[in-house]
Amino acid sequence: DFIHFDHMGGALLTVFQCMTMEGWTDIMYHIQDGFGLWAGTLYFFTLVPVTSFFLLNIALAVVDEARESFVDEDPEEEEVPPPRSQGRQPHAGSQDSGVPGRASSGQDEDDLLFRQEDTKRSTAESNTSEELWYDHVVVRTLWSIAFNKVFINLVIFCIAGNVVTMMLESYPPKLIILDFLDVCEQVFFAIFFAEMLIMLGAVGPKRYVLNPVTCFDGFIVLASLLQVFIGHDGSAFTALRTGRLVRVLNKLAHRWPSFKVLLKAIVQTSISLNYWLVLFFLFLYIWTLMWMSFFNR
Repeated sequence: DFIHFDHMGGALLTVFQCMTMEGWTDIMYHIQDGFGLWAGTLYFFTLVPVTSFFLLNIALAVVDEARESFVDEDPEEEEVPPPRSQGRQPHAGSQDSGVPGRASSGQDEDDLLFRQEDTKRSTAESNTSEELWYDHVVVRTLWSIAFNKVFINLVIFCIAGNVVTMMLESYPPKLIILDFLDVCEQVFFAIFFAEMLIMLGAVGPKRYVLNPVTCFDGFIVLASLLQVFIGHDGSAFTALRTGRLVRVLNKLAHRWPSFKVLLKAIVQTSISLNYWLVLFFLFLYIWTLMWMSFFNR
């Protein structure tokens, strides 16, 4: 048996197992037989309610409070501004001048449409120039490629295909598909490396590094590049490629508002559980010291 209380590591593992209510009755029976009936019963009947029931209810209360606060704040953040009424101003002017709406010429409407298109185009160009890290034709081209929906969907498809090919790997490797998997790995690496260069040229090195998603993906690409020089021995670097699925979650969050709300709620809940983790480890440490003091012999 691996259940012992001779040092802090073994005692922590045993107490944590009892806190999860996994086989705690068997451990209690061993303590009752080896140490004493009343001591073992009293210890476990205080350990399980305080750690498992009390702390679990506190965690659920923190999660529910974080969810309610997030739901209350979310409608205020996603408030849609009212639509502009610029398109109706010429009609109002025509009514003020005494000209009925049916008698207005089509040339005025065409001029209005041309002005609106020019305004939209100038606004888009000004926003793009503000977002570009370097105003150059190459950077503009890379920007248009990097944020194109076809390119983004192609990258997501390649990420999913890369994960599928990794799932086909086995030990010992199957010789029938070994060459096919090597070719797929090289093709996917070339695509991801080209995408990293395109993103670097589009958003610039500073924004690329400051963005957690692109920075993490760049780290995986560089790890894959290191694996190319090492060879097939770098299996740990191969496992890092599954981290690209984080980008799929990011794209799904942008397309599905409900999924985005769920991810934000998970993050807010994790932040709110900091004090609960302190309380949890405090109880775990106290009961471990008590266990080592009573049952280490």
